[in-house]
Amino acid sequence: MYTMEQAERIAADHLRQMSADWDYEVALFPDEECKAQKGEFYYFAFQSAKYLATRDSKYFLYGPCQFAVHSVTGECRLLSLQESHEIDPFNARERENRFHTMEQAERVAADYVKQLTADWDNEIAMFPDDEYKARKGDFYYFAFQSAKYVETRDDKYFLYGPCHVSVHSMTGECRLLSVQESLAIDPFNAR
Repeated sequence: MYTMEQAERIAADHLRQMSADWDYEVALFPDEECKAQKGEFYYFAFQSAKYLATRDSKYFLYGPCQFAVHSVTGECRLLSLQESHEIDPFNARERENRFHTMEQAERVAADYVKQLTADWDNEIAMFPDDEYKARKGDFYYFAFQSAKYVETRDDKYFLYGPCHVSVHSMTGECRLLSVQESLAIDPFNAR
C-alpha cells in the first residue's frame, strides 16, 4: 500500500508526462487542503505553475484539475468533472463558503473592477439591477459598464465587449470573463 507521499510522487510524475506537450507548465498544489485520502484513493489537485507561484487569477486553469491515485495499485488518472463533483475529494462543499451573500461577493467584484480600471478614460460602475447578478456553481457573476451608461442608459456611453467579472465563492479570486467564456457560461441567462 502506498503512503500519501508516495502517491503524491506518482501523481506528480503522471502529471509531468501527461502535460509534456501542453502550452503551459503545471504542478501539484503544495497546500495540504489539496491532498486527501478517501476510501482506496489518494486525491491531489494541480494548477498552472504560474498560478501557484503568483496566485494571479489570469493564470488559473478552469475545470477539474484533480488526480486520483489508487492506494494499492498506484494507478493514476485524471478525474472528470462529474467525478470531481460526486467525490468532492477535498470536501469543498462541506467547507463554508467565504462569501455567504451575493452582496459580499459584489463588493469584492466592485473593488476589483475599480482597481483594474483605475487608469481607464471612463469611470466604471457595477449594474445595480438584479438581472446582472448571478451565482452559478462556485462562482458569482456581475456585470459592469461605464458609470454614465449605468446612470443614463444612453448608448453613446456604452462600453463594448464583455463587461463581466467572476468571483470565486471559496477563494474570492476575481477575473474578467473573455467573450468566449461569457457566451459559454451565459451568466445572466441572456440566451
